[in-house]
Amino acid sequence: MPGRDLLTRFRPVGAPGAAGSVGVPAQDDDAAAAELAPLFGALEPTLQACERLRAQARETADRLLAQAREQAAQTARQADSDAVGLRAAAAARVQRASQDDARRLLACAQADADRIRADGRERVPALVREVLTRLRADLGLPSECGSSRLTEETGLTDGTGLTDGTGLTDGTALTDGTGR
Repeated sequence: MPGRDLLTRFRPVGAPGAAGSVGVPAQDDDAAAAELAPLFGALEPTLQACERLRAQARETADRLLAQAREQAAQTARQADSDAVGLRAAAAARVQRASQDDARRLLACAQADADRIRADGRERVPALVREVLTRLRADLGLPSECGSSRLTEETGLTDGTGLTDGTGLTDGTALTDGTGR
């Protein structure tokens, strides 16, 4: 009588309150297993189908993971390969920019040097005249005294410019013959 066993499991026990006789529900493990065996038997095909689906999902996940790893490795290799070319291109751009800057700097320096040379060429004759005038004054010579000798010794051709643009050509001292 399985129905009766089922009901005895739920028989009331002592009521709350004062201590009295207490009953413990009867437990029959074999009976419970026998009751549930048909239910678990009916679930067995479903459990097997679930296990098959789980195995297929694992295989699919493993395959997708392997593909993703291979794709990531290939992407990394491609990035490494591209990086070499990109670094070379960047280095070439930097080098070209550096060379352009150097050319501009050299052109500016050349223009400054040309301007300074031109300035010097314009100022030297006046400075030479000033020096000659002061020397003549210091030596007590008249302003035109010994100009042919000074022209020969200094290399001044017309009294306004120097032959080599640097000053005295041979380093001889300007003298009037007195040794001063």
